[in-house]
Amino acid sequence: MADDALFGAENTLEFLFMRDNKMKKIPTALGMMRKVSSLSIDGNPVQDFQVSVFQNVSSTLQYLEFGYPGMSFWPDSIRYLTSLTSLSVIYLTMDYLPLSAFLGLETSLGLLEIERCSIRSLPLSLSSLDALDVLSLTSNPNLKLSGIPREAFSGIKSLGEISITNQSFDTVPDIFHDSLTIRDIDISGTPITHFDASLIPDENNLQTVSLSDTLLSEFPPAISKMKNLQSLIIRNSSITSVSGSDLEGLTKLTYLGIMNAPLTSFSDDALKDTHNLQWLFLPNTNLTTVPRAINGLSYLRLVELEGNKIICTCASLGWLKHWEGNGYLILNGDCSNLQNVSLSFYYREQVPNCPDESNI
Repeated sequence: MADDALFGAENTLEFLFMRDNKMKKIPTALGMMRKVSSLSIDGNPVQDFQVSVFQNVSSTLQYLEFGYPGMSFWPDSIRYLTSLTSLSVIYLTMDYLPLSAFLGLETSLGLLEIERCSIRSLPLSLSSLDALDVLSLTSNPNLKLSGIPREAFSGIKSLGEISITNQSFDTVPDIFHDSLTIRDIDISGTPITHFDASLIPDENNLQTVSLSDTLLSEFPPAISKMKNLQSLIIRNSSITSVSGSDLEGLTKLTYLGIMNAPLTSFSDDALKDTHNLQWLFLPNTNLTTVPRAINGLSYLRLVELEGNKIICTCASLGWLKHWEGNGYLILNGDCSNLQNVSLSFYYREQVPNCPDESNI
């Protein structure tokens, strides 16, 4: 790119996307831009991360994506980007990031994404990022649980969200005792088999948990320690039952989804403490009836049961005639024993005519 290629855009250009080209250095033209806030140059075999260019845009550049297959060095010039709030590192073949990797970013960096890199551990210097809010780890094949030291999180006072995608972990990293500010955790495509209660301190701020495409075969014991939890999604697991203790004490829970699981048992007292539950999603499981656990949930609006073989009879659903709720309850799904009859139709038109259970 010629040095004057962006002439005339000095006071207007904000976003520069240059992914997957063959550029070997950061364009000199970038350094002339006075308002540029975002640079995506990942997929380019950049060898020269020009210090002078990064110095020139240090007061405006907030978003940076870099890295290419085979890149085996860390660009020291990143330290001059003192306004950087989001950094995505992709394809690095380094085993370890240098201790100085985040120098200069301590008070600005809010999001760090490490994707498809060969790193074997997270550096302890991670703890120097005072403003870090989101940490995302995606498809890093050599990063094991042993490569995530608790010490790397001990100094982070603002970490709110951690996302783990396509990693090889069999459980969740032991970081919550040193990162009490974490509110959201999203794990997907990772073969965790358990999520022990010992990983969660008694005092925690977890509000949203999403666990997708895992190897969980039982309800995670850690969930019941998350007393501030508002949303829980477990998708594509091997969980077969929900007991009366699994959601114990979760009085702030408003959204619960257990999706695409061989769920056959949902205890009548499983929701005894979830008084604020509004949405219950149980699609594509092995349930054959509406869980009686919803009785008494006055804020419940929707129960999603699409993809289940629900049996619609007065014997199985007549109790809904006396459902104790506040307002109109929506039941989504189909009656497996009645042709072309939806669950909502049966609930609305047939259940009111069912005899009381004592007379069935």
